[in-house]
This record gives sequence, C-alpha cells and structure tokens, in this order.
Amino acid sequence: MLPFTALLSGTELLTTWWNGLRTASPSTGATLSSSSSGSTAPTTGSKAGVLALREIAARYDVTKITPSEFAQMLQQIEQTGALSEADRQLLAQILVDLHQEGIAPNETIDLVRFYTKKVEKFRDSLENRSFPPAGHRHLEAMLAAMEKRLDWLRRFALVHTHPEGASLNLLS
Repeated sequence: MLPFTALLSGTELLTTWWNGLRTASPSTGATLSSSSSGSTAPTTGSKAGVLALREIAARYDVTKITPSEFAQMLQQIEQTGALSEADRQLLAQILVDLHQEGIAPNETIDLVRFYTKKVEKFRDSLENRSFPPAGHRHLEAMLAAMEKRLDWLRRFALVHTHPEGASLNLLS
C-alpha cells in the first residue's frame, strides 16, 4: 500500500515516499516498466469496485486539480481496492512527475493538458534524436507509461464531466 495521505503535507513527504518506492523496486525504470506492462484498465474484483472508482473520479476534476487534491483522490481509490498495485503505482507516478516539474502541492494544474504536452514532447524527442537500441527501447517504455497515465487522466476527466453517462466499461 502506498502512503498517499503522507503526501498531502508537502513535497518533503513526497520525496520520502518516492525514495521508499524506489528502494522497493530495483530501479526507477523497473517501476515504470512494470507499471506499463499491465493493462490501462483497472483490475477490479467486482462491479462494486468499479462503481466506487467511478464515484471517486466523478468528484475530482483532473483538469483543475492540485497535487494535494490528486493525492487525496489516489488515497480514496487505494482504499476501495479497485485497482491493481501496478495501476496504483502508474497513477502515483503522476505526483512524482508534478514534483519533478516544480508544481507546488497547492498549485492548480490541468493534468490532461500537462500530460498531453509531455507525451507530445517525448514523442518528438524520440522521433528527432538518435538513441542506441537499448536506450530507445527504454525510452519507448517510458513513453508507453506516460501514455497510460494520460489515458487514465482522460477517463477520469470524462467521468467527472459526465458522471451519469459514464459507463462501467469506461473504468473497467
């Protein structure tokens, strides 16, 4: 279980949490690649888990959210048990990315736009630069993980804007 509640008090705790996560896995790259090897859909055990996930997503607008609010959302999602560990780590990486970009815990951000730009920039870099084959594969895995985070964020945004119309299949 990831200690999302500890993240709410600021970036020092985020750094502590991230360092703990990194020591739990062999390397940062391994965390990303293990997260990207799973599906982009949640691995829920029940319809109730999907319903709980949809209810939480409907309450949060990921196009106008602070890292602290996003951490609260992740904590609530974690408590439902609706997602696999890989999916929770994939979503938790968003907090790390925000911290690395210097986004303050109480600064409002459009996560969909943030990741859309991040993915586009990363794709351009991969297409316009030459990398050794092993490095290229690693960067492609990182891009795939970013795209999965963006996919989740788009799903959350859609559920938030149309909670009554979002089907269970959107999050399952």
